Amino acid sequence: MKARGLMILALPVFLASCAVIPNSGSIERGTPVGADPNNQVIRVIARPPQPGMSPQEVVQGFLDASASFEGDHAVARQYLTDAQSALWKPSESVTVYDGLFTIAAGSTTSLKVTSGLYAVISNDGSFRVATPPRSIGFDFRVERVGDEWRIADVPRGLLLSRADVDRSFRSFNLYFFNSNFDTLVPDPRMIPVQESGLATTLIRELVAGPSDWLAPAVRTAIPDGTTLAIDAVPIDAGTARVDLDQRALLTNDETRRALSAQIVWTLRQLATVAAVDLRASGQPLPVSGVPNPQSSDAWMNYNPDAAPFPDVPFAVSGGRAIKISDASAELVAGGAGIGDPPLSAIAVSAAGGQIAGVDAVGNLWRGAIAVDSPISQITSVPGGSYPQFDNAGNVWILGTDGVLRVVSSLGVAATVTLENFPAKASLLAMSLSPDDARMGLVLQRGPRRVLVLARVVTNGGAFTLAGPRRVETVLTDVLDIAWNSSESIAALAISGAGAPQVYEVDLAQGTAIGRGAPVGPRSIAAAPGVPILVGTDSSRIFSLVGDQWVAGAFGNNPTYAH
Repeated sequence: MKARGLMILALPVFLASCAVIPNSGSIERGTPVGADPNNQVIRVIARPPQPGMSPQEVVQGFLDASASFEGDHAVARQYLTDAQSALWKPSESVTVYDGLFTIAAGSTTSLKVTSGLYAVISNDGSFRVATPPRSIGFDFRVERVGDEWRIADVPRGLLLSRADVDRSFRSFNLYFFNSNFDTLVPDPRMIPVQESGLATTLIRELVAGPSDWLAPAVRTAIPDGTTLAIDAVPIDAGTARVDLDQRALLTNDETRRALSAQIVWTLRQLATVAAVDLRASGQPLPVSGVPNPQSSDAWMNYNPDAAPFPDVPFAVSGGRAIKISDASAELVAGGAGIGDPPLSAIAVSAAGGQIAGVDAVGNLWRGAIAVDSPISQITSVPGGSYPQFDNAGNVWILGTDGVLRVVSSLGVAATVTLENFPAKASLLAMSLSPDDARMGLVLQRGPRRVLVLARVVTNGGAFTLAGPRRVETVLTDVLDIAWNSSESIAALAISGAGAPQVYEVDLAQGTAIGRGAPVGPRSIAAAPGVPILVGTDSSRIFSLVGDQWVAGAFGNNPTYAH
C-alpha cells in the first residue's frame, strides 16, 4: 500500500430504496511516483456525477469520491449543491466505517446511510477507535438542480471506509517532552498524504501543540504562539529548512536544544530528510553543541525507543531475583538474590542499580543490586503486585484493592488519583510507558478485562491518571501487558473464544496483531529493542525470536529494567 498511482474504478450499482454498497472496486497498478515512501499513496480516481443519476446513486457517488483528496475533494463537491459545497468542511473530522454500508430512502429527498462505526479521526489527526463498535447512521438531503439531483445537506467531515483510510492516510508522530524534559513522547496523528507538503504539515501541527488528550501529560519547548515565518518547510538535497518566527530568538540555549530535538525527531520520519536547517525570521538559529544544519541523528539522547539498560531480562526463581543471559541465569547481587524474604515479582530501575519486589503477602521491598546490600520493607500496606520503577526512581505498585500507589525511595507512599474512570471498574494490571507520560492498564468492568490507555499527569509530586480510553476493539480478555515500544503495547490476551496469545497493539491505529504464545502463558515482559518474553505455567521463560517462541531460562514473572 506504499506505492502511488493505483487506480480505483468505481463500479456502477443500481440501487433500490435500500441497497448494500461495496466499499472497494477493481484496482490497477500504475507507476510509482516520488522518492519518499511516506508520500506514496494509492490514488483514488473519483468518478464525477453522470446524467440521470438517482438520489441513491448520487449519495453513493459522493461517498466513493470522498476518498479522493485531490483539489480539496473537487470531484466529491460536484455531487453537492453550490451552497452545500461552500459549507462542507471535510477536514473537520473523519468518521471511519467498517464493512459495508447501506443507503435507505426515507422519502424522495431524504436518505440515511448506515454502517458500523470503527473510529473517528479528529481535525488534528488524532485517531480514536469506537468502543464498543456500533452501528451509526448519517442523514443526507437531496434536491433538484436543473434536471439532476444534488446533495443539499451532508454530515460534517468525511465518511470513509477503513480501506479508504489505509489508502489515503499515514500515521506520523509529533514529538513532545515528558514532564522532566529528558525523553521525547510521540503524539501520533493520522495525516492525509498528498504529493507535496508533508514536512510543512508536520511542523505546522508540531508548533500548534500536542493533542487535547496528551497535552496535560507533556511539555513543549516551542514558545507559545510560535508559527512558521514562511508557511512552508522546503526540502532541498535532503535538508529541510524550518523557519520559525521571532519568538524562537527569545529562547535560551537549553530551550533551543529541546526545541531542536522536537523538530528533528518529527522530521526524521521522512525518508527525504537527512538534516534540518533551523532558522528564525530568515536567519540561522544557533543551537549550542550542534552545527546548523543539524543531522537527523543529532538528538539520539532523547530517543523514546532506547533499549533498556541493562538490556537483559530479570525474573524470579524460587523466591530469588535472577538475571538472565541467553538461556542461563545468575542470582542478582544483594538481598533480592538471597531470597530473604522470598519474592514473587520484581522491578529493576534504569541502569540496574536498584531492585524492588513484593513478597508472598504483597509487601513492597527495595534495595541496591550490590554485594552485601540488603533489601528493606518500604510499605506497610500488603497486597501489592507487579511493581515498576519510573525514570525518577519511584516505585509504582498496584494493590489487590485496586489502589495504585507511588512509593518514593524513602518509603513515602502517595495514592494516585484516578480521573474520569468508569464507575464500578477495577484496575488489575498496569505498565508505565518508556517516557512515563502514559500508562497502559488492564481494566475490569463486568465480565470484560480490557486494555485502556491513560495519561500520567504530575503536579508538585502528586500523580493523576486521566483520560482512560480503549485503543483497540478485538481483545476481550486481557491478562497482562507491557510496553513493546513508545508506540505499541504487548498484551497477553484473548480475542473472542480464542486461546491466550501475545498481541502487539499499535496505539496510533488501534490494530492488534497476534503473535502466538508458548503453552501455558501467564505473564509478559517487553521493552523497546528487546524480545518480548512470556512466563509460563511450567516456570520456563520464552522469548519471541522472529515468529518463533524459543524456550529460555527457568523462572517466573520476567521483567526488563525501566
